[in-house]
Amino acid sequence: MFVTIALVTLALVLYLTIRDWIRSPLLSPKIVRKVIKQASELIALGDWARAEKLLFPLLEKGKGGKEVALLEIKVLRKSGVIEKALSKAIEGGRTYPEDLLFRLEEGFLLLELDRPKEALAAFQVCAPILRREEEILAHAAALHKSGRSDEATELLHPRLHSTQNGDWISLLGDIYFHRKEFTEAICAYQRVVELGHPSHYLFIQIAHAYRRLGNLSEAEKIFHSLLDNDPIDLPATLGLGACLQERGHYHKALLIYQSTEAWTSKDPQLLKEAGICALRTEKYAYAERYFFELICSEEPDSFYYAYYGLALEGQQKWQEAEQIYIRLLQLFPSYPHGYRALSWMFGVGLTRTLSNEQGLSYAHVALKLKGDLISYEILSACEARVGNFDRAYTIQTYLAEQDKTTDARSRRRQSMRTLRNHHPLEGHQVVRSLVA
Repeated sequence: MFVTIALVTLALVLYLTIRDWIRSPLLSPKIVRKVIKQASELIALGDWARAEKLLFPLLEKGKGGKEVALLEIKVLRKSGVIEKALSKAIEGGRTYPEDLLFRLEEGFLLLELDRPKEALAAFQVCAPILRREEEILAHAAALHKSGRSDEATELLHPRLHSTQNGDWISLLGDIYFHRKEFTEAICAYQRVVELGHPSHYLFIQIAHAYRRLGNLSEAEKIFHSLLDNDPIDLPATLGLGACLQERGHYHKALLIYQSTEAWTSKDPQLLKEAGICALRTEKYAYAERYFFELICSEEPDSFYYAYYGLALEGQQKWQEAEQIYIRLLQLFPSYPHGYRALSWMFGVGLTRTLSNEQGLSYAHVALKLKGDLISYEILSACEARVGNFDRAYTIQTYLAEQDKTTDARSRRRQSMRTLRNHHPLEGHQVVRSLVA
């Protein structure tokens, strides 16, 4: 205790002494070296503010060269001033091209900015000097985030059993999770907790790993525990809702989303999941409201428009749904479900503005973009709607060979009977998938 106080006192005395030195108009090389040494020690201790104050006079007077430039970049990075630090690192790399440490700092900063491929390029240039755990860990993270998880694992594995670095093991857990090796991911995350580094992120990841393994009870237990500690916990709310949805309890999941304290945040993911549950439970007015909010507040998203259209269909707001799907085609001309939705509405006689040529054309485009049995069935309905009953019947004959269930065969017989009588098909005779 007394030793610690003495060391802190000594550090303060040194700091005050150096502060007085650097205020003087002349800075000798000896003083500059002492300032650099003291600033480096402060950075190692995590005292960014005091390190910055020490470095400022040197930077102002252009003293210390690349050592001071590197220290400034480290202080900026550790203080979260990332963009400015990156600019300084790039400038330092140009001024001192022989020193890879500037490129190394650039890699750290690019990783912070979620630009992993650029960060990886920097780390690969610096590979000969990467020694410290922080450097190898950052290199592995850049590899993982660039889609090269196997190479990241090769970097991490040699120290796996000896390291006490929680971030090291946590990254390995993320890699396992990404590979869908959920049991291994749980073991890695739990080891981090056992090392004394528990975090909200780890518990969320562990719970989702249990969920992906099908152990919904264990996952729900963790999510409930997190919500007991923080009722506004959005990731835990979404996780608990996901468990209920996987159980098929869409009504309960919807109630969880609507009643949680996180609901007031109007988070897009929360609104989306609530909207899907509302569609599943035929609460179409809720679904309409949630997806309308998403369309108004977010960048255009094809799924939001498709779900919004389905909510309108559920309330038989056919004209509004048709206009939404037309807008969907305009925004996302390569998205199949806009064409499929419009051609389904046309095929069963619910469109208000489409010509025969448009309706049939949309059905062909939908089939081209998504050539599954549903698209063929919708094409059959569109052919019948324009009077091509023989062509529609031929398609139904092909589909009959694919039917696997009694209900499907029964519906198919009814459809073929309708077409033989030269009548177009109705809504209950043509499959309309719920989730777009």
